Amino acid sequence: MRPSNVKKRPIFVVSRSFPPSVEAGGSMVAYHLFRQIDAAEYVVMRGDLMPQDSVLQLKAHTIVTDVFPRRFAYSRFDFLFIPYIICIGFFFGLFHKVRHVFGVFPFGFYTVSAFFIAKLLRIPFTVYFFDVWEEAQSSRIQKILAKFFEKTILRNAKNVFVISKAIQRHFLIKHGIPSIELLHPIPIERFQPFLRYHHQPEKLHRIVYTGNISGLNFDVIRNLILSVREIFNIKIKIEFFTGQNSTHLKQILNISDSDPVSFHFVSSKEVPKIQQAADILFAGIAFDNLNENVQQTVFPTKFVEYLFAGQPILINAPDNSYLAEFVRVHQCAALVTSIDKNEIKSQIVHILTNPELAKELAQKALQTAALFKDTVQIEKLTTTLKMEW
Repeated sequence: MRPSNVKKRPIFVVSRSFPPSVEAGGSMVAYHLFRQIDAAEYVVMRGDLMPQDSVLQLKAHTIVTDVFPRRFAYSRFDFLFIPYIICIGFFFGLFHKVRHVFGVFPFGFYTVSAFFIAKLLRIPFTVYFFDVWEEAQSSRIQKILAKFFEKTILRNAKNVFVISKAIQRHFLIKHGIPSIELLHPIPIERFQPFLRYHHQPEKLHRIVYTGNISGLNFDVIRNLILSVREIFNIKIKIEFFTGQNSTHLKQILNISDSDPVSFHFVSSKEVPKIQQAADILFAGIAFDNLNENVQQTVFPTKFVEYLFAGQPILINAPDNSYLAEFVRVHQCAALVTSIDKNEIKSQIVHILTNPELAKELAQKALQTAALFKDTVQIEKLTTTLKMEW
């Protein structure tokens, strides 16, 4: 047992966006893991500055690395910052007498830097992957960086955490390296007491999507809009809650003024209420223009939030995707595994006109949500890294 007057050496968390600057998606994964852990247990090196009054501030000692112009810092040449980050991290780690480096991926140049910081300090290194590495890179330079370092980092890490079984499988097949599944943690207090699903046949039904619209889901979003256009006997409105430019999205999604579609921007605190008030929550993964390995491993963080909302969920994703596999195993959402708009249309009508089905989907979603409670994941992290919380 450690004497009370002896300070415990902290874990050194290295990530470009932790704590996150905005409360959205994957940027919140590490925040939810560490926010309940004693600030004396870890120190942080992050990329960019945060507003001093941000609700996402953590009490741990933090150093910021990006002192160069932002446009250059986040360019295709960001790998040139690796020696700079290593240098800052080495001395910061020495000063705080850290005992273990915890690197957070994505942003490979920070992952590589974390690995070398641990080597220089001669302490253990742990890495946490939110995504596959080499296959997810679009630029040639980033692909080379991943190809050169991915296997080395995985083989030399004391612990490899991954956010899903799909990424776990990917690294095991590709490199023969086992890993620990550490799911996206959701703080249960973010959600109000769960709403029961109530069938109201005459009302305007709301299909809700929250989060960014990108190449990961453009085609399924368009498919949803095309499907709703052809439903005439039920009042339906599609509502997108996103911080993106609505005019631009309307153009690329070919949305006309007559489409029952609206765009909204709300604070992150309002999102759980919006999700709980939906009649159907929609998410999906692109069928076209997506690397097969990415398609098979990506797991939208919004889907985890949907599970906690306790409302029916509709998923449109390729049959070989991990999202489709997860839904089949847990039966926690209605699933369409083709890009056929008629199948989406049929599922929407089936959910909205079948209250027993909708209620069952909502209940199964809540049951599955228990897997992602933050306390379960924090316990797994702190036990592995010998931390207290």
